[in-house]
Amino acid sequence: MRKPISFALAIVAMAAFFGSATSPVIAEQAKPSAPQMVDNMDDDGEVGEAGAEKKASAESAQKGPEAARKIYEDIQAIGKAVSEAANKGNAAIGAIKDPQSEEGRAERAKIIADFNTFRDSEFKKRGELQEKLGKVFAEIEFKDWDLEKDKSLVSNCLYMMGTEAMEKEPAKAMDHLEMILEEVPGERHDATIRTRLLPNLYIQHDNYDAAK
Repeated sequence: MRKPISFALAIVAMAAFFGSATSPVIAEQAKPSAPQMVDNMDDDGEVGEAGAEKKASAESAQKGPEAARKIYEDIQAIGKAVSEAANKGNAAIGAIKDPQSEEGRAERAKIIADFNTFRDSEFKKRGELQEKLGKVFAEIEFKDWDLEKDKSLVSNCLYMMGTEAMEKEPAKAMDHLEMILEEVPGERHDATIRTRLLPNLYIQHDNYDAAK
C-alpha cells in the first residue's frame, strides 16, 4: 500500500479550495512547560499506566484521521460563519432607511468595516488551521482513512498536495492522483483531477515516464 506524498499543503491554493465568502455589497506557543520529572505523568499528576494511557490518548488526538476530521470541520465552520456574517451585513445595509444620506453612508461604512474585521480575523484562523491540517494529513497512511466518510477531506487535501507536488516529484504526484481516482468515489473530484490536474502534469513533465 502506497503512502500519501508527504508534502505540506499549498496554503494559498487550499484557501481557494475551501472557499471564501463573497457578496455583491460586502467585499471581501504557549511558553513551553518545565520538563516533567516522570515522563508518563499526565496533567493531573497521575503516573504509571493511568498516566501513560492519558498521555497516549492526548497525543493520538493530535494526529490521525480523527484529528484531521476535527480540523476540517473547524475550517468549514469558519467558512459558514463568515458567509452568515456577510448575509447579515447585507441585510443590515439593505435596511438602512436613507442610504444616500450622510448618516446612511456612515452606517453602511461601519457595517462593512465590522464585517471586514471579523472576516480577516476568521480567515487568519482558517489559514492556521489549513497549515495544521496539511501537517496532520501528510502523516496519515492511505489505508487508515474511511474513504466513504472522508471523501471530501481526502480528495481536497490530495488535490492540493498533488498541485504542490507537480514541480517537486511529478512521478509520485501522478501515481497518487491515479490511485485516488481509483479508490475514492466521487464524480466531482474525479472530473476536477482528470480535467485540471492530470493534464497539467502531462504537459509540464514530458519526462514523466522516464521519472518513473
